[in-house]
Amino acid sequence: MLIPFLVYDAVLLLLFSLTHGLALGGAWLLGHWLSLYLPLIVLGLLLPSLGLVYLAGLLTLVRLLRLFLPPLESGYHVVPGSKGFYVWTLHFTLNRLIWLHPLKNLILYSASLRWLAFRALGGKVGFSTSISADVDFVDLPLIEIGTDSLIGSGSLLSGHFMSTEKLHLGPIQIGQAVNIGGNCQIGPHVKIGDGTWIGADCSLAPLVTIGKNCRVEPLSVLPPGTELADGESWPQQ
Repeated sequence: MLIPFLVYDAVLLLLFSLTHGLALGGAWLLGHWLSLYLPLIVLGLLLPSLGLVYLAGLLTLVRLLRLFLPPLESGYHVVPGSKGFYVWTLHFTLNRLIWLHPLKNLILYSASLRWLAFRALGGKVGFSTSISADVDFVDLPLIEIGTDSLIGSGSLLSGHFMSTEKLHLGPIQIGQAVNIGGNCQIGPHVKIGDGTWIGADCSLAPLVTIGKNCRVEPLSVLPPGTELADGESWPQQ
């Protein structure tokens, strides 16, 4: 049973060394080259820019690696013996390479870096979407968020869950101008329409469909298969 964990750690270390190592090396080489031509005080002012060069290199390398991976496929996959499970594991590993602290906070604080990171990992998230720095995103190739939406602090969006010996993958589709309060949990195969408001501490189980301009009160739990038509509220009267 230890072998799969050791193999995963070896792959994680290899990809970490490849992406972060090359990105840091590129930033260092640029800094060394600039030090040959610029005064020390000017070089000091440019040091934060070298950090951006490192981040840009990291995101570019992760995006290139993802292009070589098969896409995630919705549905059930046997754990651990199926191709779908191993493909998901590789995508999940790339996800971890970027969402390291404090890199995650820095990326999510910046609209530009956030957009680039989501693109690198395969997510389709509107540039004008506002996201707290401590939101957790898993399975970004399965996540789509429209423009002008808001994701509150401490929320979790995951395109997978695991049952006994099975991995279930499914998309998360969030429309435009959707407000999701803090500490919400959203699972796979969830669809939320434009203009919907979801209060804090809500849990949306898999296979939940919420229409446009709906309202979900704080602390609500929507069980699997729940459907709200446009303009409806939860709890339903």
